[in-house]
Amino acid sequence: MRTGRRDFMPIKGIVNGIIRRLRPRAEDPTARVAELWARTVGENFYALTRVRGMSEDTVRIDVAGTAARAELESFYRDPFLKALRDAGLQHLKRVYFHVTDA
Repeated sequence: MRTGRRDFMPIKGIVNGIIRRLRPRAEDPTARVAELWARTVGENFYALTRVRGMSEDTVRIDVAGTAARAELESFYRDPFLKALRDAGLQHLKRVYFHVTDA
């Protein structure tokens, strides 16, 4: 006969722990936008840029050089905005290209 006390974890605690581990993590919105940007512009231009962040309806992208910025604004802004809309990110309506010193 057992005389010791056994401590049991309530089933609710076990179930909640399992659900927490199995739940998909919240996706980083900046990483999602950066992925769409990379697919839109390709490797060469992606190497010259960096998605810095988002605020309300604007995506900010740092660009290494004015020539690259001019080409990105002319040829890649609209396809990128379309990719954002297609991905369900309709609230992002503007792209701001910022030329960096590097």
